[in-house]
Amino acid sequence: MKKFIKDTFYFILSSVTRYGIQILLLPFITYYLTVSEYGSIDAVIIFISFISPLFTLMINESLLRFTVDAQNVVARKLLNNSFTVITIGTVILFFLKEPILHIDPIVGSYWVFFIILYFLSNIHSCLAQYLKAIGKTKIYSIQSVIDSILLFIGCCITIIILRMGVNGYFLSLIIGHTLMIIIIFRYINIFKKPLSVKDFVIDVPLLRLMLIYSIPIIFSAISWWVISFSDRYMIFLFLGIEQRGLYSFANKIPNIVMSFSGLIVEAWLLSFLSVLDIRKVGIFEKAYRSFDIIITFLTILLIIPIEILIKSVFPESYAEAWFCIPILLVSIRYKSLAGFQSSVFRKEKLVMKFSLPTILSAIINIILNILILKKFGIVGAAISTMLSFYILWIIRSLQLKKIDSNYLKFRNCFRNDLLIYFTCILTYWESNTKYLINGLLLTGFFYLNRKIFRQYILLIKRRKFGSI
Repeated sequence: MKKFIKDTFYFILSSVTRYGIQILLLPFITYYLTVSEYGSIDAVIIFISFISPLFTLMINESLLRFTVDAQNVVARKLLNNSFTVITIGTVILFFLKEPILHIDPIVGSYWVFFIILYFLSNIHSCLAQYLKAIGKTKIYSIQSVIDSILLFIGCCITIIILRMGVNGYFLSLIIGHTLMIIIIFRYINIFKKPLSVKDFVIDVPLLRLMLIYSIPIIFSAISWWVISFSDRYMIFLFLGIEQRGLYSFANKIPNIVMSFSGLIVEAWLLSFLSVLDIRKVGIFEKAYRSFDIIITFLTILLIIPIEILIKSVFPESYAEAWFCIPILLVSIRYKSLAGFQSSVFRKEKLVMKFSLPTILSAIINIILNILILKKFGIVGAAISTMLSFYILWIIRSLQLKKIDSNYLKFRNCFRNDLLIYFTCILTYWESNTKYLINGLLLTGFFYLNRKIFRQYILLIKRRKFGSI
């Protein structure tokens, strides 16, 4: 538990700093980029996230899982195998330009940027996973902050000063990834020793074990992508590039919660994998409840002022996107909870069990988008996403109860659900009274979870992790 709290502290600190920088950058980007240009950036970034599981075979997941128990020599082989898979995938991808142009023509317009970003982002991801696996969470947190600072500086120069538009944003990303890869290599102890030819030879038996673990995760990763991002492609097909740009913008604030929760899940997973029998002491149930309270609090805190924030800070052309943000924030909560639950399946190596519900939810998401997207626009896409993640959360909760009833007692989650629903509905009420009522709901949330918040306060007062 001590390791979990310490890792979480570093991850949260870096997350707050990193997203503070990105939030500061967002108004400038929306001012200098049109909605269509913003949609083009989103198209390339999202497509990279879609194809990465297919062409990397989710090797970064194996790298994390195997490095936790690996010795120094084996760790070198794990990294070498991972880099080899990514490189081969990049070469194959390079020769698939024509098929990809038929899938997403926008990607073809930025093909060189797309290939370079694909390669560098996945190498960066593997190195970041390796840092976490060897316990260098502090360095991992620092590099993520530096990465955001580099993006901020790069965008200021290329977009605001040089007026390079979309190309400037991609160039900033490439420079940032390149510098971070160099910095991480500098701090990885494993490469401070002289390298030999053997270090670049693929360890086939080890690679086979890595792929046996990672390949089943591909189905879950693709399904996860379908739930999260397929609606943007359907919006592009049915509603056009501008509506896609608005929807991409609307996802920016919910993604802050998702990234914040993702860092907590990562810290939890690193601690969870090292615990042999966690069910006897009920640590998972306690951690899950605390996690839900944190995410619920952030969700409510962002929902209440969202209309005023969007309409007063961002250009008028982006203002209408606020309407679907509360729904997307609710969906992110369910996505975060389902992500936390997946740690149990990963620890127990029940890969297919946590993949199948994700695939089912992805299918439901596509069906819902087909049925309601044309009628309700981007709000319909937000509703489809929320319902899909809600179904995924329900299924995984039931699965956990079947594995072991001590893993999860989620009755308190439904109480938090009601508070979020009321807050979300009130946001659309055209009266200033809604802020008073939502303030009372937030107060009620604190009261219902006062024991947990009291523990947080005591934890902060102690200041030392060793006293926990």
